[in-house]
Amino acid sequence: MASNSGMPLLDVKLLTKKAEQRQKRGQKMLTHFHLNLATKVTCCLEQLPFDCSPTEDELVSAFNGLRVHASTSEPYFWEHCYNIYPATQSIAVDSGGKAHIFKPVSVQTKSLSEAISTNKEKTNAATDAVSKWECDSQLCQLPPAAIQAVTHVFRELSLKNSSNCRQFYKHLDDCTNPARDTRLGHSVYCCEENGCRSLLRLARILSPHFPYQRSVVSRLYEARRLVAAMQSMTAAMNSSNYSTLKQSLKDFDFVLTKLSVGSNRSSAADEDCSQAHHQVDEDSVMQQYGQALREVTTIRDTYTTSACDVCEQLKKDLALLESFFQEERLQLR
Repeated sequence: MASNSGMPLLDVKLLTKKAEQRQKRGQKMLTHFHLNLATKVTCCLEQLPFDCSPTEDELVSAFNGLRVHASTSEPYFWEHCYNIYPATQSIAVDSGGKAHIFKPVSVQTKSLSEAISTNKEKTNAATDAVSKWECDSQLCQLPPAAIQAVTHVFRELSLKNSSNCRQFYKHLDDCTNPARDTRLGHSVYCCEENGCRSLLRLARILSPHFPYQRSVVSRLYEARRLVAAMQSMTAAMNSSNYSTLKQSLKDFDFVLTKLSVGSNRSSAADEDCSQAHHQVDEDSVMQQYGQALREVTTIRDTYTTSACDVCEQLKKDLALLESFFQEERLQLR
């Protein structure tokens, strides 16, 4: 990497060491994510049949019997989640001209002061926005293929070991459908017959109906994002390109700042922030003393390790300095 990128060997070694430390940290975080997910889905699998695909009622019971939609969790395509409302039935319309099909779910405020301020704001508004509502027996649909895929994902999560779960998250959303080439998400026509082998797509289809499933899908995306950042950093380390590796480290650090680890992540973040003020920044040290350190490294690596003719005649058991360095490295290991 030093010769290909034209960078000093000291800078390459420091960056490579950073990448190795980030890989260990990422693997530790991935293990944490996977163990939490495995525990969550195992509790759900205990209420589902093992020898056959569960029914809709069994799935609802396993998800604590809670079927609530949210305004921030709508599917990519309505065909995946809803049926067409029967034309023979009428729909209730209020005085404001809004149709009401789903039953709204009331969201309670956290404190009395917030409730008072919220009520004052509501008095100035004509209608209140609904952010959550219950499922409708006629409109909401749970495809059997999605139910089977969800149980399959849950079983795979419960069986996977934390040490070899990286490939599972990497290939969880594989799709070779040509219609997906220029799109961010899956096509409405994605299925196993046209090359879509994504289990995450089918698991996401059920997420609008169940808060439990939405939580699982969110954790799956976090694990996939972490694995993608780790894969990118591994590829950069093998590319022998210094700039690529440096950019992959920045991307990995950005991903770490966005991911949540446990319920006490805020206190842990504050602790890391307080410790960061007392730690020495490596970049600032290299910016101030980097030139001198590079010169010392160059002198050390190019130092003459052979003895002169007089020393060779006086002493027959001379050895190269490099051999002593190798012995010291072995002892440190």
